[in-house]
Amino acid sequence: MPVGSIPPPGISIVNYFASVWGPEVDALGNNAGYDVSSKSYVMQLWWNPGVKVLGADYGAFVLQPFVDVTINNHFSRTIAKQGTTEQFGAANTVFKPVNLSWNLAPHLYFSLAAGFYAPDGSYTMPINTPSSFKINIGNNFWTFEPEFGLSYWDAGPNGYNITLHGLYDTNSTNPTTGYRSGDQIFLDFTATKALGGINVGFVGYYTKQVTADEDFNHFYQPAGLPLSTDTINVTSTPERLGIGATIGGKIGLALIDISYMKDVVAVDDIKASTILLHVTFNDLFSPAQTRPVPAIH
Repeated sequence: MPVGSIPPPGISIVNYFASVWGPEVDALGNNAGYDVSSKSYVMQLWWNPGVKVLGADYGAFVLQPFVDVTINNHFSRTIAKQGTTEQFGAANTVFKPVNLSWNLAPHLYFSLAAGFYAPDGSYTMPINTPSSFKINIGNNFWTFEPEFGLSYWDAGPNGYNITLHGLYDTNSTNPTTGYRSGDQIFLDFTATKALGGINVGFVGYYTKQVTADEDFNHFYQPAGLPLSTDTINVTSTPERLGIGATIGGKIGLALIDISYMKDVVAVDDIKASTILLHVTFNDLFSPAQTRPVPAIH
């Protein structure tokens, strides 16, 4: 199912399994002294009531990630504790009550959506000492996220799926630290060709922080510097560009695809390799004899 459309009427579940690993790099692309790896499971529950809004198909979903993160610090002074630190927990829940998809022309879909991340993930006061380092899986702030999707999708045995998907995140201030993370853009691209019962193709993504962080309470100000009454603008703007390949198809009632991506550009972020598995079950509660045949993603 391309991003520009939504699942068929009924209840659908998309399961995401991801593994991400790589070194942290600085603004020049040099190794920052520690490696990051994570394994995650995300369940996305879709609801399509089969109604039209402004001429578009309407749907809503809730998405819950669970993440296990490991940081192996070799020599970075940013993290005081040396060695390995691991943490498992729930990340913030995503609510997207507005998802609208228009079928603009044969095989052409356009979607708009709006939602938010609730600050309900695993979070405690950050700790960074030579003996203890706290990895927070959740964020202690709200994130508001509009998005769009544009897809050319021919579900036939020799069809195509060409999709561009964009999101924009803006964050509230963390009340515990007085820190506000800057806004970010995310772009995903997919181009696949159906070959009978499978599809193969290319995937990629680009993400960049486009506004500076703001440290209102100077929570992260380096020790020894005099406190200022001014807001500290943290000018680091993480950026990543990754490309890779994907293959997928339908097995029983499940739509399955697996992708591998490798970062070719990374600035002030992890330079990652990513394996991502999607397993989708459409219209779960329809009788089998009336269940619509889902299209290959």
